[in-house]
Amino acid sequence: MKFYFFYYLLVICVIIACGSADNPELAIKATATLRAVVQNNVGEFDVLQKDIGHAIFTQNKNIVTVNITLFGLPPNSTKSVHIHEGTLKLPAEHWNMKSLNLACDLSSLGKPWDKPYIGDIGNVPIGAAGTGELIVQTDLWSLNKTDTKNILGKVVYVHQQGEDFSMVCAMSGSHSHATNLKIGGGEIVLEK
Repeated sequence: MKFYFFYYLLVICVIIACGSADNPELAIKATATLRAVVQNNVGEFDVLQKDIGHAIFTQNKNIVTVNITLFGLPPNSTKSVHIHEGTLKLPAEHWNMKSLNLACDLSSLGKPWDKPYIGDIGNVPIGAAGTGELIVQTDLWSLNKTDTKNILGKVVYVHQQGEDFSMVCAMSGSHSHATNLKIGGGEIVLEK
């Protein structure tokens, strides 16, 4: 009798464990509140008390999905979005998992990443109402502090103009943001 009890208990535990692996309630979540920024005369950024959007990151198994929403921006424009090292006040280089190599040839979910850096998220099209949304999924990021792919504590930066990421990959060169100013950003923090 004891054997059957333990057998049924084991089966129930396996069912619960397998069912919870795909349960979105157990997903790891992180957010970045995107605030407007302006560069000051010493090269740092002043963070304004104006929200321009948010980025919501969710990790299920090894796939991270980011949903970026921007608002209150000039209508009918495009904004590029990247993950940077450093802080919101003093950004550093694009996050590239400490690699100096371009990420153009990396594979993300079985397809070419086709962007110069692992932290290049993409372009957000802004519509007539001044709002826009972008959703990206990748297995190149992680929301786990012990993982080398971890993006927690990094900064999401919104740039004034869109970018042709594929063109930079085709030219096998880097791109500068000297003319594509940062207009907003926020730190990626684990949701409590």
